[in-house]
This record gives sequence, structure tokens and C-alpha cells, in this order.
Amino acid sequence: MADALRTAAALLASEQLGVAQWCFDTTLAYVKQRKQFGRAIGSYQAIKHRLADLWFEIGAATAAARYAADACARDDDDAPVAAAIAQAYCSGVAVHAAEECVQLHGGIGMTWEYPAHLYLKRAKSDQLALGTAYRHRTRLAELVNLPAS
Repeated sequence: MADALRTAAALLASEQLGVAQWCFDTTLAYVKQRKQFGRAIGSYQAIKHRLADLWFEIGAATAAARYAADACARDDDDAPVAAAIAQAYCSGVAVHAAEECVQLHGGIGMTWEYPAHLYLKRAKSDQLALGTAYRHRTRLAELVNLPAS
């Protein structure tokens, strides 16, 4: 059962990565075409910085999720550590990406006609599905023999 839950956690991290990537790609396309005061809103420095931070987080989540999936597929000894890291990190990235998607889309981001709010709901439910990030960090500490504080 522990192996199945570990593999499920690694797979869920890949789903969370997909949610984050969709939110980022959709938001990037939107800020390039949405105009305010005669310019695309993506040309404003504050928007650029938020998207750059998100791009970096998604890049790190990609590495964590792919490594966890690979380690689980190979039944590597590092699979429990990789799955715990991926789940602890990717869950937060997915929620952050979905929140930024809703925020940067403005009013349309929360309408029923636009799917951004659905991705936020999915990211929040995935964040809790197989344990919180705190639980996965605690498990990771146990796996690498960190003393309890």
C-alpha cells in the first residue's frame, strides 16, 4: 500500500505541474494581448516580475515531478524521497500559478464562462488529496533522518 501511495503522490505531482503549466501559458497569452492605456498589460514591469517568478517555480516543479515519476517507474531506492519532494513542492506551485492566473486575468478570471477558477479549485483540492505539503515535508525529514524539533 505504501508503494501505491508513493506512486500516486508522484503522479499527482505531475498533474499539479500540468495545472501550473496551463495556468502559466494561458496567463502569458492573455497578458500579451490584453491592452490597458494603449499597451499590452504584459509590458508592465510588475506583471513581468510576477510571471518571471512563476516561470522559475514551474521550471523547478518540472524537475521535481519528472524525477519523482522516473524514480517511481524504475523502482529506485530514491523514489520515496523524490515523491515527497515533488508533492511538497508541486502542490504549492500549482496553487500559486492558479491564483496568479485568476488575478492577472482580472474580472474574467472568476467568471463561470472562463475556466481559470476551475483550475484554482483543482489545484486546491489536489493540494490536499494525498496529504498536505507539511505532511510530505515531515515524511521527507524522516526519510533523510532529520531529528524532530
